[in-house]
Amino acid sequence: MIHITKNIDFVNWEKITIPFFLFELILFFIIYLDPLFAALFVIGLSSIFLFYVTFLNGPLIWILLMIFSSGLDAWGRIGGGVTLFHLAWFLAIVTSVFYILKNPNYEIKFDTPITKIGFAYLFYATFSLLYSPNYVDGLRLLGTTFALFFSYFVFVNFLKTKFHFKLVVFTLAIINILLSSLTFYQLLFQNDKYFGTSTVATSTGEKVWRATGTFEDPNVTATFLMVSIILSISVVVFSKEKILSKLFLIGSVLVSFVGIVATFSRSGWLAVAIGIFTLLFFMKNKKSIFYSIAAIVIVVGTFIIVTPYGEFLIDRVFSTFDLMKDPSIRARIFMGVSSLWMFFDHIVFGVGFRGYPALYDFYIHPDTPQILLYVKESHTLWTTVLAELGIIGFTLVFIWFKRIFQDGLSMAKEATDPFMRSLSIGVFAVFIAFNIDFLFYGFLFPHFNLFWLVLGVMYAIILNKKEYI
Repeated sequence: MIHITKNIDFVNWEKITIPFFLFELILFFIIYLDPLFAALFVIGLSSIFLFYVTFLNGPLIWILLMIFSSGLDAWGRIGGGVTLFHLAWFLAIVTSVFYILKNPNYEIKFDTPITKIGFAYLFYATFSLLYSPNYVDGLRLLGTTFALFFSYFVFVNFLKTKFHFKLVVFTLAIINILLSSLTFYQLLFQNDKYFGTSTVATSTGEKVWRATGTFEDPNVTATFLMVSIILSISVVVFSKEKILSKLFLIGSVLVSFVGIVATFSRSGWLAVAIGIFTLLFFMKNKKSIFYSIAAIVIVVGTFIIVTPYGEFLIDRVFSTFDLMKDPSIRARIFMGVSSLWMFFDHIVFGVGFRGYPALYDFYIHPDTPQILLYVKESHTLWTTVLAELGIIGFTLVFIWFKRIFQDGLSMAKEATDPFMRSLSIGVFAVFIAFNIDFLFYGFLFPHFNLFWLVLGVMYAIILNKKEYI
């Protein structure tokens, strides 16, 4: 005879049913007395639940809000220079501290593989402000960078499970859809009603609008969209997620491709292309590589054929390889030369963090296109680091990036869990894409929000790799 009752844990049932019965009883009496009391009772319980989720149960919700608000940029401005991202960052830090104090046995990972070199770079950049001719702006940007470095530790310590990482990927995909829809709207209606759009001239002198979405610069918009495009493709190709999840990510990628094309950002296009080819490097199925390349060609070819921007798009792509013809590329090259001239005058220590814009007029190349003389930002990361921080700063950044490259590649090869392997490959490919983007728009380093998110996700995986190998 089978004793079914032996397989039932009555203690667990009591823990569930008794509180539920008491809750129903209390709610019945409150409704019987006054419906208003019932409403207040429900609101009170909801408030307690929200307080538990948002403050007592870790900073996950604020991390997701940080990611989402990073894509809002100008639309997230609250007032007085404060944005929704600032608010989310502050609440994430406060909640993290509160959670750690509430759970004294919680393991804190502060000594990550890049902690020391990261702080060494930041402290040296801070030291350089002592002789920088632009120390006010330098202090502001370094303050931002230190704050983002602390957010990196939040990511590393509180992104732990596959569920957390999935939320990050899908949050990025959602904001990409919204941002890309806005950029397409701006391109379609050719106006700046909904925040920034900029213009660029074609080879025939025709003015074409470049959509910027919620950002003020189309290159920043393209860089933001790039991150989710590469991560989503990696998850679709390498993971074993459900078909609905993959279809959603594929849809996000297609919409994001339209958005990034609408920015007409060559640096963004090139970074995405290199990131995708990095993903192809990890593909073992040759047919998948062929199909992936064919899909990219079809999407880009369709845009060229069915939109009035096909000719300009082709011209924009080919102008990338005609270095001295395009004014924008020529200006970037000459700005890099100016950086090297500054470096040769200040080889060891550089001119100081953010010193390049202040001294640019003294080092301007005589062949710089006149229409771009107002631009005083060196667009190439490595020459800027040489000019502002000298050989010491260059060495620190090189060691830092070399370590990230080695750790990211190692984890991408070692991970065995399908989803975590796809994410490891994805963040490694994004890091490669960032390096390409920084060659043409290095001003984003080191204060671009998603750069620190990618590092945080990468090292959150690495420091918990026993679970995924």
